[in-house]
Amino acid sequence: MGVRPEDPLLANVVKKFEDVLAYVGRDYVDDTDLQTLSETSMGNLLKQLDPYSAYLTTKEVELNNTVLQGELEDVGIELIELHDVVRVIAPMSGALQNK
Repeated sequence: MGVRPEDPLLANVVKKFEDVLAYVGRDYVDDTDLQTLSETSMGNLLKQLDPYSAYLTTKEVELNNTVLQGELEDVGIELIELHDVVRVIAPMSGALQNK
C-alpha cells in the first residue's frame, strides 16, 4: 500500500499544488510569502493524518536537534530527556544569565 513516485495520482496532486501556488504568487492582490504558504499547507496536510504527525520547518528541526543534543547555548541551559520529559539540568558556564 502507499503511493510511489511514479504514481499518476501523486503527479496530479503535486501539479495542482504547484498550480495553486503559481496562481497565488502571480495573481493574488497582496504580496504573498510562498514559502510560508507552502509550509502551512504541508503542516495542515499532515495534521489530517493523526495527532502525532507534523511538518517541521528547517529552523524547527534545528531547534529540536539542539534540544535532543542537550544544549541551548543562547538560553544558557543544559537539558536532558528523561521518561519523555525534557528537564533542565543546570545553567551552562559562561551563559548570559551568569554574566
